[in-house]
Amino acid sequence: WVLLTRIPQDELVDVWKAHGTDLETFAISILNDNRDPCHLLYIRLFAQAYSRLAEICPLDLGKKLFESWDRHESKQDLKLSIDVLSCLDVLVANHPSACRELNVVEILWDFYTSDSTETESKEEDVPEEESYPSPEWEIMVKTLSGTLQGADASYYSASTLNETILAVFQQHGFEDVPPSMPPKILSWVSKSSQSMDLPPKLRSFWVEWTLGLFQTLASKRKIDTVLRHTGVPDDLNRLLLAIIVSPASDKESNYGSLRAMAWQTLVSILETCGWAWAFRIAPNGKLGTGTPLCTWTRLASGEWRLQLQSSEARDISALPQGEDTIGDATARLLMATTEFCIELFEKSSVSLSSDAVLHLYQSLEDSLMSTIEYITLEREESRIVGLFSTTATRLFGTLLREFDVWTLQKKDVETSQATIDGLAYLLDSSDENCLFPAIANILEASDSDAARKKDILKLWDPFLSYMERFWETTASKWSHQASTELGQIIPWACTCVEWWIDGAFPESKNTIQNRRRIQVAVLKFIDCAMTSNRLDSQSRSSLSLALGCYMTLSQEQGEMPLENESMLIFRALQICEIQNS
Repeated sequence: WVLLTRIPQDELVDVWKAHGTDLETFAISILNDNRDPCHLLYIRLFAQAYSRLAEICPLDLGKKLFESWDRHESKQDLKLSIDVLSCLDVLVANHPSACRELNVVEILWDFYTSDSTETESKEEDVPEEESYPSPEWEIMVKTLSGTLQGADASYYSASTLNETILAVFQQHGFEDVPPSMPPKILSWVSKSSQSMDLPPKLRSFWVEWTLGLFQTLASKRKIDTVLRHTGVPDDLNRLLLAIIVSPASDKESNYGSLRAMAWQTLVSILETCGWAWAFRIAPNGKLGTGTPLCTWTRLASGEWRLQLQSSEARDISALPQGEDTIGDATARLLMATTEFCIELFEKSSVSLSSDAVLHLYQSLEDSLMSTIEYITLEREESRIVGLFSTTATRLFGTLLREFDVWTLQKKDVETSQATIDGLAYLLDSSDENCLFPAIANILEASDSDAARKKDILKLWDPFLSYMERFWETTASKWSHQASTELGQIIPWACTCVEWWIDGAFPESKNTIQNRRRIQVAVLKFIDCAMTSNRLDSQSRSSLSLALGCYMTLSQEQGEMPLENESMLIFRALQICEIQNS
């Protein structure tokens, strides 16, 4: 084994092929005798040699080395830890399953955060000369000591230990972190980030690693369980705020990417389990339990405005790292908040104070104003696509579910007109399905007011074109588009048709020609749905709604379907009847 630390690297594989089995058996038998006074020296020797065997990486010996280190009374010894954890890095890279079996993350984390871990090297703990049982023993011990001391003394330092541990954590997949660990890791990282006890490089690593862990938990739908642990919502909120609002003097080389990652982590959690976790954070101030929700919505609204403004002034390719991601994440957070507000009104077990409701309304209204300004600028400059065109369209459509454009008109006529003009522009130029709820909300509110028909008229041609494109595009994408997505948007499309037929638009637009135009597009969708191999319950429900839309247009038209259309409709009705049965 001493020779294995000296043999040229290119000869190691051949040597191991010839003698590896005997060497591994011998090493494991030596490691099993932890009463030997030279046990620490043996562990270090085998670990140093093992680190050179990356191409081979014997599994049983790697596991035995880690277990011997973990059980050793001098586990905190700096040199011993660095040697063993260096070979652990090799083991993790080649045998991930072994690391799960050994519970590497939990053991290593407890070691890393322990106050007793040595940060300075010390002299080897070797037996006293008079304790040597024989001259042969003396020769062996001195040989081992000489071999181990042959390494560069500067290598054994606190920075090397940190780098070695970080390398192991980087190798280890997030999916393999034990369920008990995320709360402990988050608590430590959150407190360390605030106290600034860690050097900037270490702080950045652990923050980034922790955010990656929580993003993975959200994507695997395991985050809700973690957030139910006492203190986790507070720690998570504290950490994310510390990253996102940290002052300029704290900015490190990866500051932009960390901020983007923090926003993305928060949004991933919201899109998985909503805002409920934030109401488990200790209440603070007059906003009560709604403080975190209001704080994040206000921050997102301000950040969204800044991102829109900066995207106009700079070339997209010149944006700092993570900037476009921040804009996307803040818009998604605002959409999640809007959805939460809608659910809060309809059915929710949480309650908000009047101050919190007003605070939320103002933040979302500011977001709507920023988005309208961006869309107006796009429309006036006749730009096809800006950096946030798609994101702004989705946010605009979502916000208009919550805001009444006619109420805005009473406060600010110019903004109301810009909203109508912006919606007309998007209906004409975008294929984003999210605009249907916005149209339905506007048409419903305008139905009984003749004075609003003039503004509504601006939407007619874009609306008809948008409706036709929707059914035709949906038909072409039917084979691979998610049925759940269609199930959410088709009811809104049908609602918009009903409002149109019921007189939301001027009567002059309710012509046979216009209705027939949409009928043909709906029939294309029904035909594609009928010939598809996928007709699950959600797809059948979408088909049923499309049939209802076709019937609404036909009944108003007062004409019987053509013969070929009748056969298609009859077959579709049969399928829907089977589902109902």
